[in-house]
Amino acid sequence: MESLIGGGLVAADLIKDATTATFMADVIEVSKTTPVIVDFWAPWCEPCKQLGPSIEKVVMEAAGSVKLVKINIDE
Repeated sequence: MESLIGGGLVAADLIKDATTATFMADVIEVSKTTPVIVDFWAPWCEPCKQLGPSIEKVVMEAAGSVKLVKINIDE
């Protein structure tokens, strides 16, 4: 997820994997300045596998106006 997008941002700046332990910092604190989409997913979830790449694409096209935090519910 290190691809460069407009404005010098990389995907890692916009899309982050989080856990319940990091939820406050990764979602609540960041959402005070930037909208955050939270994607709760699981490796066995077929709809998650289909929807995930679409959400990532939209977030990257938004070029920093929104961020994505992905949480694997099995961890």
